Amino acid sequence: MYRSYNDKQDLKREDLVNSSEFYEDVTKFLRERNGVTKQLSPDEAYDEFMEHMRYHNVNEVTVLRDLEYVQNSDRESKANFGNLIDAFDKIDDGITLAGIGDYVTGTFTAPSTYIGLATGGTGKLASMAATQTAKIGVRKLLAEARNSALKAAAVEGSIGFGQGLGQEAVRTDVGLQESITGERALTTGGISALTAGAINFPVGIYQAKKASRANELIALNELKAAEKASKASEISGATIIRANETTDGASKIKQIRETLQALDPEKVRKGRNIKRMSSMSDSLEAGLPVETIENITAAALRIQDKDVLNIQPNERITSALARALSDGKFEKLEAVERILEEHNLNYETFSYLYLAEISDAGRKLQQQAQVSQAFKTKKIGADPQPEELVTYQMTQSEVDGLLANVDQLSVAGKSVVNSDAAKILTKNKEAARSYFKDLDRLRLGVMTSQPATTMRNNLNGGFRVAVDATTRVFDNLLSLRNPFDGTFDVAKHVLSPYEAMAVQKIFKETFPEEASKLFRQAADLEATYAKSETGLAVLGRKVNVLNTMSDNIWKRAVLSASLSRRISDKNIKMTDEFRDELLMNKLTLIGGRSSATDTVEKAREGGAEAYEALLKEFGLGKTQRTKLNFHDLLELNKLGDIDDSILKNSIADAYEFVYQTSFKGENFFGKIAKGTIKAHQDVPFLISTFLPFPRFVANQIKFIYQHAPLIGMLPLDKPIKGMSKKQYIREKLPKQMTGAMMFMVAYNWRLKQGETTNWYEFKDNNNNIVDGRPVYGPFSSFVLAADIIQRYQNGSMPATISPYIRDALQATLGSTFRAGMGLYSLDKLYTDLEGGQFEKAAGEAVANIINTFTLPASALRDVYAQFDEDVRGIPETRNGEYNFLDVLWSRATRSLPKNFAGEFGDISLPDATRARSPFETGELMQVNPLEKQMFGLTKRKPKNLLLQEMARVGLRPYDLYRRDRNEKRDLYMRQVLSEADGPYNLNEKLGELIRSERYQKLGNSDESKAIKRDMLDSAAQIIVETARELADQRIETEAFDTRASYTSNDRESWNRVPAIDKARIDAEYQRDYGGATVSGDRDKTIYINGEPMNVLRWGIERAKSIRGTKGIGD
Repeated sequence: MYRSYNDKQDLKREDLVNSSEFYEDVTKFLRERNGVTKQLSPDEAYDEFMEHMRYHNVNEVTVLRDLEYVQNSDRESKANFGNLIDAFDKIDDGITLAGIGDYVTGTFTAPSTYIGLATGGTGKLASMAATQTAKIGVRKLLAEARNSALKAAAVEGSIGFGQGLGQEAVRTDVGLQESITGERALTTGGISALTAGAINFPVGIYQAKKASRANELIALNELKAAEKASKASEISGATIIRANETTDGASKIKQIRETLQALDPEKVRKGRNIKRMSSMSDSLEAGLPVETIENITAAALRIQDKDVLNIQPNERITSALARALSDGKFEKLEAVERILEEHNLNYETFSYLYLAEISDAGRKLQQQAQVSQAFKTKKIGADPQPEELVTYQMTQSEVDGLLANVDQLSVAGKSVVNSDAAKILTKNKEAARSYFKDLDRLRLGVMTSQPATTMRNNLNGGFRVAVDATTRVFDNLLSLRNPFDGTFDVAKHVLSPYEAMAVQKIFKETFPEEASKLFRQAADLEATYAKSETGLAVLGRKVNVLNTMSDNIWKRAVLSASLSRRISDKNIKMTDEFRDELLMNKLTLIGGRSSATDTVEKAREGGAEAYEALLKEFGLGKTQRTKLNFHDLLELNKLGDIDDSILKNSIADAYEFVYQTSFKGENFFGKIAKGTIKAHQDVPFLISTFLPFPRFVANQIKFIYQHAPLIGMLPLDKPIKGMSKKQYIREKLPKQMTGAMMFMVAYNWRLKQGETTNWYEFKDNNNNIVDGRPVYGPFSSFVLAADIIQRYQNGSMPATISPYIRDALQATLGSTFRAGMGLYSLDKLYTDLEGGQFEKAAGEAVANIINTFTLPASALRDVYAQFDEDVRGIPETRNGEYNFLDVLWSRATRSLPKNFAGEFGDISLPDATRARSPFETGELMQVNPLEKQMFGLTKRKPKNLLLQEMARVGLRPYDLYRRDRNEKRDLYMRQVLSEADGPYNLNEKLGELIRSERYQKLGNSDESKAIKRDMLDSAAQIIVETARELADQRIETEAFDTRASYTSNDRESWNRVPAIDKARIDAEYQRDYGGATVSGDRDKTIYINGEPMNVLRWGIERAKSIRGTKGIGD
């Protein structure tokens, strides 16, 4: 029904400000929609509403929330909002600074703005042709900017179209238009596309410049790589020719090449993802380019020389290198490194010789194993120690020794593979990849495939960037460096990713094996190195594409930042040799090698000043540059020459940032973590059912330990070999100082949320409650610690410590503990099995596994639920079912869209009942489900008075209501306690107590809060007990109506009988009635004195006679 202010076609500000009807409507809307409770003047109310509607016009999140508000509103509120929208459409407010500011703020707080901007950041890395890169000018930049703007316009236009549909849906629901026509959608989409294009055009120019600089970096690197490859090829060829001139040399060449042929080409190609390795040749031998085979052969010839490793007869190079390492012959290792560099190799590439030697020995071992097996089957009296068996045992010893050697080299940074990788790569048979292992990999991939998971990981990554920057500041201060030296490197490489992308490309070409592991898409080592993958394993990777993409973005940013920092911290001097080489490289890029040589010669002929001027022109003057940086090393293709420790630690930083560090078992915690992760990989579904991501959990605990103030100083980890106690403490201090800052931030964050929220909760601007645990990650422990201190200070600590034990498990084990898995599932499984509920236990276990496969459907459900409130309900998954199929259906389909309304148009969805909470009136509903997928934040409606007061005085939900073990009784109790206007509505009855004068007079002292807790607890127990009695009556009535022999209460009573009593009663039952067990025969009837009696009820009566009511757990 229209108001008088809707009659005018052209409204002015004063028309609405002076309208009492408008003031009444707008204050009601702002109170209900935005949670505005303060008294507003007519002018303030008008401004607040106009700001909201401007956001509605440009921000899709506001539109979605408006739509949800309308869908959940009564008829009066819908009509009220419709009148206000009509007035907004007619208002002529002119151009004001406030209006412009609202539109700008609304636009820049819309997620689609940044999706549009992101499209401009996907500009393709240009061709590496040096002459093309040098000619990039303004026209090229404008063209790139134009393309970037067009991409952004397409994305933003599509989102704008969807936003327009949302606006039309709001107008349809409030009655302003009959149906969705698409007119507003097309208009909004067009405006959004134009806006995005305009915004992205200047951004595109900036991004194109960044891309061209990254392209130049890659081009310079490739120029230098080509030079090194050509020079190495000449040296390798000459070395092999010289060796072939002697019989001994020719024999060694043959032996090396035969050894390399032992590698399985398919496995090598899989492991390294090789293309050309700085070579123009596509020819491969043993999965390696021919040039690489020649370089390895030549290097191996020189390394065997007596002046280098002095290889002993029948000794393999792997063993000789490990021997030199053990003996501390570092001068020999340095000689090896020089030889590798001359042949354009590094330890990663040379690692394939180690693998070849292990493969060769393994091949012989397999042949001799057949002889050994034949010997074992010989008859009694045969020779117990034939020569063949001795040979087999010696070869086995050689293989074991080589595996130990490669582990030793790996730890020292002289090999990129360890024994685990070697075993997989050198197996002649395909690595064990059973159907169930692949199925489990698929399940784990599906579990993290939702957009919400990716967004949560990205938000947590943002927290980690702040932690990283703070740690760097403290590290700089302790090292007496500029506090901001390299501080924002990670943020820079995330927000402007072109250089990081270039680093990733160069890293892949220089260290293909290490890159394939760092930026892998496979779930574990076997999947990385196996010869082939099944369809299930491939699908497991593919469905997780969003998470993999996000993961690799963070890794390349951290790798780039860490390499840059560590090289900068080394203060490597810029020598004249480096200066000259960099200059020549840059000049070659512009005009080719001949032109570069001419330019340098002319400058040198002009004297030192002329040459210095040329250096300064390229930023290489002696006063301009005094030390080498990471950029220089990339340009000179010297990434492979970086010190092993710098490279190793930088890669470790990348793994650590995304919680993927492997554990070596160097201490007690490391051994547990390593063993759990290995069992998780080896035995499908066993560990993963209860702990899906043990590596993440272990890394999270490690992060907490390192940053927890004082706790992190405890020597629980093992110091690096050779590190003094002072260095050990110095290494820990930056993270400890950062941890103290994190705790301060967490404490202030908790204070800001107020007393009415639990430790993991915070409020959005509409007072909806957001669960922060999925986003906090390891920061949860700091927020929890802050909450404990805050509650201790204000006297609202819980009566016992047990709630905080549960909270600590949630903070450390994360989503695993909260998602109905983990310790809770183990306990539930044990309880069901102990009670003889085998069908229910099996149904629960299988359903939990099946449900994880359906998680992607929950993303679709959330999208659909945003526009249909009937699908927005939260399904009840514990209906008191005991039958295997009923339990399986209820639990396994909980992530699927459900039909709560009985009718669902032409779409058939599983029927379901909405869940209820004893602390809230009515059925439970999702809040803004689409926002969960967009931002990763799960929301609940604002807390009612009871929940606020419980949080304020330190009561947890399970303090007032503990779920009954009988799920049917529990369901009926919650329905009684949440019935709107019901006589036993817990929320309403305790709300009356809280508002009572007696309660309010108590104040907020520690003693008063303790009294309030007792009052609420006492009142709640009376109401809950009544609800239990009503639930029992309903259960008995249903059993009577269906002529059931026993009730669900009877089953639970028998389940609570102590095991020793059950055994005694079962024995009596077998003796007197010839049955099996009471639980197994619960549906049968026996006769006592001629009267029929159900077996289960007979067993319960016997239990009572043995121990009274305590015999059944009452």
